[in-house]
Amino acid sequence: MKILVVEDDAGLAEILDHTLKQHHYQTEMATDGEAGWQCIELFEYDLVLLDLYLPKLDGISFCRKLRTSGYAVPVLLMTAEDALASKVTGLDAGADDYIIKPLDLDELLARMRALLRRGQVQTSPLITWGQVTLNPTSCEVLCQEKRLHLTGKEYALLELLLRHRHRIFSLNTLIDRLWSFEKMPSENAVRTHVKSLRRKLRQGGVEDMIETVYGLGYRLRPEPVAPSPEPVAPTKYASLERARSGAALAPQDPVVASLKTIWERHQSKYLDLIESLAQSVQLLQDKAFDPSTAIAQNQLELAAAQKVAHRLKGALGSFGFTTASQLAARIEQVLLVTPLPNGQHLQQLPSVIEQLRQALPGSTTVNSHRASQLRGSGIHQWLIIDNDIDFVDNLIHEASVWGVQPWVASTVHESKELLQQHNIDIVLLDINVTGVLSEGMALLLELTQLQPQLSVIVATDQDSLRERATALRAGAKSFLPKPVAAAQVLKTLIHHLGQTTLPAASILALDDDPQILECLDAILRPWGFQLTLVSDPLKFWDSLEQAPPDLMILDIEMPDFNGLEMCQVIRNDPALHQFPILFLSGHTEPDIVRRVFEVGADDYLSKPIIGPELVARILNRLERVRLLRTLAEVDQLTGLSQRHQSVKDFNRLLKLADRQQTTLCFALLDLDQFKAVNDYHGHDVGDQVLKTLGDYLRKTFRGEDVLARWGGEEFVVGLYGISKDVAVQRLTMLLQTFRQHGFLGDTKSLFHVSFSGGVAEYPQHGKDVQSLYRVADKALYKAKAAGRNQVLSS
Repeated sequence: MKILVVEDDAGLAEILDHTLKQHHYQTEMATDGEAGWQCIELFEYDLVLLDLYLPKLDGISFCRKLRTSGYAVPVLLMTAEDALASKVTGLDAGADDYIIKPLDLDELLARMRALLRRGQVQTSPLITWGQVTLNPTSCEVLCQEKRLHLTGKEYALLELLLRHRHRIFSLNTLIDRLWSFEKMPSENAVRTHVKSLRRKLRQGGVEDMIETVYGLGYRLRPEPVAPSPEPVAPTKYASLERARSGAALAPQDPVVASLKTIWERHQSKYLDLIESLAQSVQLLQDKAFDPSTAIAQNQLELAAAQKVAHRLKGALGSFGFTTASQLAARIEQVLLVTPLPNGQHLQQLPSVIEQLRQALPGSTTVNSHRASQLRGSGIHQWLIIDNDIDFVDNLIHEASVWGVQPWVASTVHESKELLQQHNIDIVLLDINVTGVLSEGMALLLELTQLQPQLSVIVATDQDSLRERATALRAGAKSFLPKPVAAAQVLKTLIHHLGQTTLPAASILALDDDPQILECLDAILRPWGFQLTLVSDPLKFWDSLEQAPPDLMILDIEMPDFNGLEMCQVIRNDPALHQFPILFLSGHTEPDIVRRVFEVGADDYLSKPIIGPELVARILNRLERVRLLRTLAEVDQLTGLSQRHQSVKDFNRLLKLADRQQTTLCFALLDLDQFKAVNDYHGHDVGDQVLKTLGDYLRKTFRGEDVLARWGGEEFVVGLYGISKDVAVQRLTMLLQTFRQHGFLGDTKSLFHVSFSGGVAEYPQHGKDVQSLYRVADKALYKAKAAGRNQVLSS
């Protein structure tokens, strides 16, 4: 749970910070009312601890401003005044509870727990899910009556999911809720916490408690229902026990015979997985003693190997091969060594893998040709079905920046084999791969119908309206006409793999029917939308002016003002006209629907509300708004912020650095001899260099850092909360990695590019963007004059 503490007494603030962190609360501290309000505007909190008397903005005024702005976060007022009038004034201003100073910390914690329980289903202090029990009082988690030893972040993550068990949390939302701004981790670090929590729950006997919602984030699975007490036939139960005892599969038992039949049908797939695991381990062994290998690449290879070992452990045990399952579990444990297993750990694995092979029947029948084709994949499994060698080579080269190694098939037969062997997430298909367009279209239709979870993207030189329409009608997610740059293909793939998911959006809904508002709350809140539900048009307008939402939902018939009039007023306000508006109404008459769109509505949905359709339409509208904002704010070549947007981000961080009394580094990077790259290799290759540097910047730095292309070959990086020496060190490490990347020129020869950089530090070198830029620019020219290929500070 994330708590905002607004307290100007430094000693008491430190006590509160220490006490709350001991009880696994994430705290954000503010020393005056205005600083606290800035935090409220920037981040989402579960509770606010608020002093009554504060400089700049007192506690009573803070509460009133909070409630009139539509924030529903619980507020616990702390006051040294025991007078009844002060308590009444505080509660009337919007506080939910109060506590008298000097604080009794046990009472404070108890009151906090009571406020955090409000609106939750459970009334007991204990929070339960199946056989998991979380006790907020003692900060203990029991799993099947045994205590789980969780880290502070794992505990906070589990508590957040338990308290909001129907909500989907994106990675960005988890970072915002569980970490302070100064200590925000990377998205991969959050994934590691989730993975570790899942592993500990699994070791405690609870499987699949946390669900990954593809492209959206994480949520709690529905609580398991107690099994039916109906008796199980003893003969069947005994058969399964014998099947899993480690003995050979015996065909005379019907249950075991069926397991044997299934095994024979799928054994080649599992044997291929073992070969894949062996090759991944070999690659990790080769890299373990090579300091030049990028850590990110090792981690991707390791993640792929862990996934295979885990899958083998569960699958082989289900088939009755207990010994093989135990060997796979042993391999998984070695691969789970943090942060990366060293060479000594890895040396024992080849012999264990060989034992695993020997523990399975049919291990000698594995197809050696297919085994030699197996290679590690990145986070997602990607299949290219294309026989254009140059195009595929460019794709593989581009994918190497991301640490991804796609599978490649040049024929329909090869593609079907790879699809059977691996859990492919996304397919890039040339519908002319066979030379017969109808065969390629048939393959596309087969892929989308038999495996609807696949995202299929068509890239082909058969570019006509008929081919585009036919491909999209057959289920393709996108159509890319060749020739197409490899960078554009990767960008499209990443988009469809859910890497650019929508952030949590705010929705303001107006309807005079409270049941409709309750229905909207039940449908939309689990998706992580921040809802403001209003039944009075006058209050709706107040909320709209104070905090414009990302999307508005209006009803047509209401007292005082109808929805059509409200929409017209919004569309004629320059500050509000760009926000999407969706109408919900029981009217279906064509004339009413026509009037809805005439007044400026973006969409119309008739009542009764159909949940999936409503969510789909909202996501569609928000995606369009996001795309328009992206065009205005993001450089389309590199994916980094444009100059004007980065200046806004810098100014926001400068205000925060001033409030937190911390540092902010401004780094200016410039590609070395970039004009020669354009002149010799062409502007397309030059664009690829710019795009690749942008990719490396995004992979290297945190999501909250400022990353921007300021024009031409000039880039800017803003690093919050670190010194100039640390900034120089991190940028130098990036330079060492980037200059090892090989670019493919027009002559098919590889060349390398470096950059120079200059770093300035707030407040030492300036207190505004212009001052910091001038100092960083001087340091950059100093680096250029000293021979380029280096990063210096002033």
